[in-house]
Amino acid sequence: MTVTYSEHFDGVAWTQERAAVGSLRTGPLGLVRLLETKLGLGGPEPHPAERIEAWMRRMQAVLEQAGGEQKADDGPGSENQAGDAPGSWFRNSFEADPWSTAAALLRLRDELVEAGWNAEIGAAASPRLKALRALEATPTPQLPPGAADRLQAVVSELEALTNDLLDAEPGTDIAIGDVGETVLEITSITILDDPVHLSPSRHNLFALLTRFGIAVGSRGEPGRSVHRSPVEGPAPEAVGAVEGMDAAGAPNAPPSAPTHAELELLTATDEWEAADAVAAWLAAGTPAENERVTLVCAGDSSVLDAALRERGLPIVATPSASA
Repeated sequence: MTVTYSEHFDGVAWTQERAAVGSLRTGPLGLVRLLETKLGLGGPEPHPAERIEAWMRRMQAVLEQAGGEQKADDGPGSENQAGDAPGSWFRNSFEADPWSTAAALLRLRDELVEAGWNAEIGAAASPRLKALRALEATPTPQLPPGAADRLQAVVSELEALTNDLLDAEPGTDIAIGDVGETVLEITSITILDDPVHLSPSRHNLFALLTRFGIAVGSRGEPGRSVHRSPVEGPAPEAVGAVEGMDAAGAPNAPPSAPTHAELELLTATDEWEAADAVAAWLAAGTPAENERVTLVCAGDSSVLDAALRERGLPIVATPSASA
């Protein structure tokens, strides 16, 4: 199996082919799901609301514990001790809006886990980190695994498999360099994103997969993934994102000379899928590449604007026609 990977490929059909046996285009969650299946780690995926509810109950437990300790230590200086308690950092926000506060702190926690955090903090840690450490150390209720936890579980399983193979006796049935093809059934992975944008855990994952004999590399033009169909003939007056440029990114020949243009065609099942695809394509490009892009929106651009805003990109802001 060959895998084409991008941070923006989850949830969108990124090919116009009717079927592609042995070829997969996927994003972070899709790749984790694939590896979970091959390693026997798959299981029911919890709804995000379940995770927020469990995290909210942990926050309540931390606040109740801090309140009990404050009563037990009531005396001179107890107010300062209460201010240093892990729950004091989020107490006011939690009392005003428990659900939104829990969702925000859970998102911070998942970002740390994605980056490889092992729940350890230093003596000079910020109140926010101390609060997250206390929440992570709270044993109940059990927090359903999120995407970051599942990624770390896959990395841990691959590391354990590596150690087992290194410790195995010479002449065993499988060599470490054959795991990719025989166990994971993956021969190559092409990364479309700039590697500097990948998290440390993703780098670690791809390094392990490389050790297993999987060819992991980047496309010649990192971060750009478009299905392109060459069209022979004179260049049209306006061809959107590639106006005035050829396939190599060089200026087209003068209009009087024969030219080779490109048609970039994107089809989607609905407006929301199309908007997400366009926004992801723009987010994957460099600022220099996007300077050559012109967006033309014939109607209301609110759906596209939402997708662009989510990725921190400028919006089109085309208003809808008045009734």
